[in-house]
Amino acid sequence: MNSNNQEAEIKLQLTHEIYDKLKELSTGSKNQLNQKNFFFDSAEKLLYQKRWILRIRIDELNGYITVKGPTTIKDAVHYRPEYESILSKKKALSLLQGFHIQSLSNAPCSEIIARFGDMYVLPFLSFNNTRISFVWKEWNFELDKTTIEDEIYYELEIETNPSKMEFLEKEIKNLFHINGWEYKPSSIGKFQRALRMMEKNNSE
Repeated sequence: MNSNNQEAEIKLQLTHEIYDKLKELSTGSKNQLNQKNFFFDSAEKLLYQKRWILRIRIDELNGYITVKGPTTIKDAVHYRPEYESILSKKKALSLLQGFHIQSLSNAPCSEIIARFGDMYVLPFLSFNNTRISFVWKEWNFELDKTTIEDEIYYELEIETNPSKMEFLEKEIKNLFHINGWEYKPSSIGKFQRALRMMEKNNSE
């Protein structure tokens, strides 16, 4: 997350084979975490209507509360405002039944209050993923294996400062080209994918 709260990251869809090959790029240590993701909104879905999302993520170590704004996509690059704070795992778990935004004093909740006012939010969508993180050259690679219903999706995410994005794109495109891998931008994020699955199930 950049200091100006503008997230810029490459998101690529992967096959299982490319996912496994990318894991071999690490020459140092890998960090693997199992993440549980919960998305919250008011009863009126005010955040979703304005293209904002509120997420609580819990892994083996910590909890995180994150607010993200509308996304602009250019090829494989996703740009959006993002505000994130760390929570204790115990605190994060205590919020899963719902909470008032003003009950928390952190950057994500302050941003929601500034834009929309206080609201009571409840979880309405969740999914799990396993994230493997490592450094390749100067870039922090995040390999995600996400399970939504009975489907498994593989994705590579690499975040950087917007000023370095052009150089990063060239590096990653070249990496995929020399290895004969398909460079396939992710057209939708995990949240949208899970939401579509939920809406499909509700309509059946």
